[in-house]
Amino acid sequence: MADRDVKPDDCLLTHIFTDNQPNSISIFLQEWDKCVFEAKFPKNPQNDYTTCVVRLESEDEKPKNFAMIAAMQRIAATIIPGLVPKTYQVGKAVNAQGRMFHFSVVELVEGDLLEDAWQLMSAGEQSSAVADLVEALQKLHSLAGILDWELAGFYPPSYELGLQDTYFCTDRHVSFYLLLKEHMKNIVPRSSSQIALVQANALIYESQQRKLSNDTNISSHIRKRVMENSKLTRDNDPYVGWTRSSQDGPPPDYSSAAFQKLVDDLVEEMLARRKLKAELNSTAQSQ
Repeated sequence: MADRDVKPDDCLLTHIFTDNQPNSISIFLQEWDKCVFEAKFPKNPQNDYTTCVVRLESEDEKPKNFAMIAAMQRIAATIIPGLVPKTYQVGKAVNAQGRMFHFSVVELVEGDLLEDAWQLMSAGEQSSAVADLVEALQKLHSLAGILDWELAGFYPPSYELGLQDTYFCTDRHVSFYLLLKEHMKNIVPRSSSQIALVQANALIYESQQRKLSNDTNISSHIRKRVMENSKLTRDNDPYVGWTRSSQDGPPPDYSSAAFQKLVDDLVEEMLARRKLKAELNSTAQSQ
C-alpha cells in the first residue's frame, strides 16, 4: 500500500514552485489521499521564505473544504498577524500519474508547543498566555460572516466555548482547560440562542460519551478516567462547563510520560476485562 501514498514528485514540485525548486524536503504526513511536507530553499533575496510547509490533498476528497480552510486561514492571519502562519500560495497541481491535487504553501513556524511548556510556566505566565489566546479569539469572533450583517459570525462563540468541554482530555493539562473556560465565558454573549446552543451541544456530546464508555472506545475511557482523577463535576452554569472544588487543591496535570502510562493502564484493564468476559462466556456455553 506504500506505493499508493501521495508524494511530492517532480511534476507536482515543478507546478508549485516553478523555477525555484527546493533543495530538500522532509515529509511530516503521508497517506493515500494527502501529504504534508517541509520544503527548504537556498537563500535568495527574491524569495519571501527559505522554508515552508506544503499540504497536498486529492481533489477527490472534499475539495471545497480545502479552499474554504485556506481562505479562512488567510483571513485569520490578517486579523491576528503573528499568531497564524502566512499562506503564500493556494492552487491546484497534477502529479506524474495525472491525479489532481489541491495544494497550499504556508509559512513554517518553529517553537515549543504550549502543551510541553505549560508545566514549566509560572501561574502568572499561564494566565498571561491564556489571556492572549482569548484576546485573539475575541478578534476572530468580531469577523462578520455575512456582509452588512455584523451579528452573523463565521463561528458562533458559544459553539467554540462548548467545544472546549470536548477537547480538554486530548490535552493532558486540566488546569489549562479550567483557566481557558474562565476567560472564555466572559467574551461569549449570554443571549438565549447562544445559551441554548451550548446546552444542546453538551447534551448531545455527553450522551454520546456515555454510550461509547459502555463499549471499548479508548478515547471515551481516557476522558472518563481523567475526569475522575481530577474530581470534575458539571457546573450549573452551562458557560462554565466542568469545574472542581477549590478544597481539592490544584488540578492534576499530567506529564507526557504520566499521561501515556494512564493510557497504557486503561488499555491493559480493557483487555483484561475482555479476556475475562470471553472466558465466562466459554464456561457458560460448556455447561
